[in-house]
Amino acid sequence: MRILVFALLCCFCPSCVQTQIPEIVVVNNPDGTHSSECTISVETLALNDGRITVIPTIWEGRRLDPKQAISLAVESGLCFRSFDTHEQADEFAATRSLAGGATTFGFLGYVCP
Repeated sequence: MRILVFALLCCFCPSCVQTQIPEIVVVNNPDGTHSSECTISVETLALNDGRITVIPTIWEGRRLDPKQAISLAVESGLCFRSFDTHEQADEFAATRSLAGGATTFGFLGYVCP
């Protein structure tokens, strides 16, 4: 698992269910800046069949550790974008972050098609 401080969205999840998209709540950082989103890249069979998947570690203003973030992502029934390589996931996350993260794009997860 690679932890990043940036992040984006899209996939096919066989177990996805209709669910609510969490509200975006900006959090204050210790250095005085603000974040609408922090992400990690994970590889777990519970998301995208083990592919490298970018998930948020901020849910409705609450910062989560990686284990909590994975559990919430799985339990949410939402889909999250997956990638073939960590480099692709990192680039996706960095690009999203530089453009404003969740404040610009909305919550990272989405209701599955």
